[in-house]
Amino acid sequence: KVTLFESDSEHGQGLSHNDAGNLMLDAEGNIWVGTWGGGVNKYDPRTGIYSHYLNDPNDSRSLSSNRIQSLFHDKTGQIWLGSYDQGLNRFLGNGEFERVQKKNNEDHSLSHNRIWDIIDNDADSLWVATSYGINLLDKKTSNAKLFLPEPNNKTATGANEIRSLLRTSSHQIFVATQNGPFLFFPSSGVFLPQTTREGEPLSQVNSMLEDH
Repeated sequence: KVTLFESDSEHGQGLSHNDAGNLMLDAEGNIWVGTWGGGVNKYDPRTGIYSHYLNDPNDSRSLSSNRIQSLFHDKTGQIWLGSYDQGLNRFLGNGEFERVQKKNNEDHSLSHNRIWDIIDNDADSLWVATSYGINLLDKKTSNAKLFLPEPNNKTATGANEIRSLLRTSSHQIFVATQNGPFLFFPSSGVFLPQTTREGEPLSQVNSMLEDH
């Protein structure tokens, strides 16, 4: 059986927007759906009820943007939502969010407000892929440490635009960029380009998966 989930503005239930594609299953069995214009939806399959979370320009505790690009449920149970252009959101419950964003003239803020992907580092920190490098984010202080594949490139282009992160079963971290994939060594900050067997560079990579 295939069930179609779509927007239903007449009855107020269903998705908030039909341009939807990012999915996440949380620990309680709820399905989170990120949309491109309608914020994020939480669907409870046991009750069939949707909760819609959208940006309210007059409420700093609302979702920072209605364009949600990434969803992540971390190892401590916290839910994080990455946006297209307004940074990261930590779900606090009761429809409220804490925003983590790039702030001009602050060295320890996020490096960019477009959030492509999020993975765990440990219980206290996350790796956050942005359009300008990968950030190691301290969840308690919201301070971020920046790592760049191309440190001499000061623009959100090329290898510095990081589209996806993968931590393998052997605890290696791979980074997908506009200029192909890299193996990342956090202890040294080194990014090792991954090439073909002939040593040729690979083109843009948007997502990665470890097979078994």
